Amino acid sequence: MARTKIFLTEHMNARGISDSEMAEKLKCHRLTVLRARQKPHKLSMNRLQEFASAMHMEDWKELTYPPTAEAKLQALTEEASEALDEFKRGTKKPL
Repeated sequence: MARTKIFLTEHMNARGISDSEMAEKLKCHRLTVLRARQKPHKLSMNRLQEFASAMHMEDWKELTYPPTAEAKLQALTEEASEALDEFKRGTKKPL
C-alpha cells in the first residue's frame, strides 16, 4: 500500500510559518518541528491534527493536499488581522 503524501512543509511555507513559529504554537522545540517536516509520514493522526489546527485547518487530512492559492490568501489575511490587532493594542508600530 502506498504511503499518503503529507504536505506539511508546503503548507507551512505557503503560510509563511517558520519552524520556530510553529514550535511556539505547538509549545515544543524547534527541532521537533524540523523532524516532523522531514518525516511527516511518521506523525500520528493526533500530532498531524495539532499541526493542522495551528494553521487554522479543520482536519489534518487537508495536509494530504498541496496548498492552494486560497490557503495563501487566508494566511495573508490572518497575518494582516494579527498585525492590525497588535497596532490597535499599541504593541506594534506602523510600517
